[in-house]
Amino acid sequence: MAPVEPDRAAQEQLVDEERRRIVTIVRAASSAALREQVRLRSFRNIVVTTTVLMTLLAVGLAITGLVYPALVPMCFVPEESGTAVVVCPNGQSQPFVPLSGNQLTDGQEIDAIVAATVRPADLLVIELVGMTAAAIAAAAAIRGLKGSSERYGLLVALAALKLPMGAITAFLGLLLLRGQFVPGLGALDTPAQIVAWALVFGYGQQLFTRLVDQQGQVVLETVRGADKRETGTSSD
Repeated sequence: MAPVEPDRAAQEQLVDEERRRIVTIVRAASSAALREQVRLRSFRNIVVTTTVLMTLLAVGLAITGLVYPALVPMCFVPEESGTAVVVCPNGQSQPFVPLSGNQLTDGQEIDAIVAATVRPADLLVIELVGMTAAAIAAAAAIRGLKGSSERYGLLVALAALKLPMGAITAFLGLLLLRGQFVPGLGALDTPAQIVAWALVFGYGQQLFTRLVDQQGQVVLETVRGADKRETGTSSD
């Protein structure tokens, strides 16, 4: 006995039900993709805002160093064989006998030597070296990130964040060294050592920004997943 085919009205009803089901699925997928795109834009805006603020802070520090070079000097006073010397990123003083004799028994006199040795470009040099190291770290980090077809420039924003972070971490790292915060590490002996440590601290910003990179990658992967659900494609 041949199967009975449904009449035209039943076929139209079945088509309408399938069409409504498909429309509902497509709308749900589009809504999910839209939410993830909004999340991506929000995260990107946060990264861009943070980058701008950190850049303003780095510029402010550089201007402060140019106008008031002795306010936060990046100088060290190493002692050896009873003599000391003030060492700054762009020069050093003549050797002197610290806290002895008639002229250097007052600590204010040593501050005067520091003020005479420090240069307006000291902070600027430290920040530029830190930014250079951060740029190298950014290039290395970009190599490890997966590419993206999204048009919101999140990867560029993540890379740009590293530059002002490198300048600031170089400044803060040397400030901690100057305050003898690191046990067992004495005063730096030459301007080259100061610049070298600024390079190390500038690259060290990667310890902080790597967490932001990981979160950005998670956001990008979520958006790709939403796009695949919307288009109905899958990766092998």
